[in-house]
Amino acid sequence: MQPYKYVLISALFVSSSLCSAAWQIDEQQSVVNFSSTKTLTTGHAVTENHEISSVVGQVDDQGHFNFKLDTRTVNTHIPLRDARLKQHLFHTAVHPWIQITGQLTPINLSLLSQPSTTALIEQPFKLDIDGHVLQLIGHFNLKHTAGKTELELNKPLVVSTNSLEMSAGMQKLTQMAGLASIKTEVPVQIHLELSGNAI
Repeated sequence: MQPYKYVLISALFVSSSLCSAAWQIDEQQSVVNFSSTKTLTTGHAVTENHEISSVVGQVDDQGHFNFKLDTRTVNTHIPLRDARLKQHLFHTAVHPWIQITGQLTPINLSLLSQPSTTALIEQPFKLDIDGHVLQLIGHFNLKHTAGKTELELNKPLVVSTNSLEMSAGMQKLTQMAGLASIKTEVPVQIHLELSGNAI
């Protein structure tokens, strides 16, 4: 092997090692919940809770995180409504994944690396749904228990469907369900459990 090829391969290996995953999401213990409020034609408002049960992803040792929510696992407890959300709101056939990405601040990365830490952290991130991106800031409770790291929003984060270009989909769902309206502000709760070693 020529020397320059050896150096190139070594550099790529080192680069890959430096960006390896330090924490992985425990898919069985992580979930994203959201609620919707619909107004019936009688004027009565009803709030219902839903979930996306498949969340995968990782945090690397530089603090970069990439979490993916599989919209194919959306569960509103009504199969017909699940199918309508996938088709008209999330466009699951084309964009099955919702992505949450960003980089932990140095302080938050340090806290994540300390096994005995319990803290309330503020963390910016990007939310990408169907190619539309929102810049958000969440306040998360961070705690370490039994070899796991838990991250959970301190309170639900309210996301506007209008900001994600979902107006047409929301109108379609309203018409199909025979409702007066569906509220465009959607409270979202994120609960993640991570496994991995401290840096």
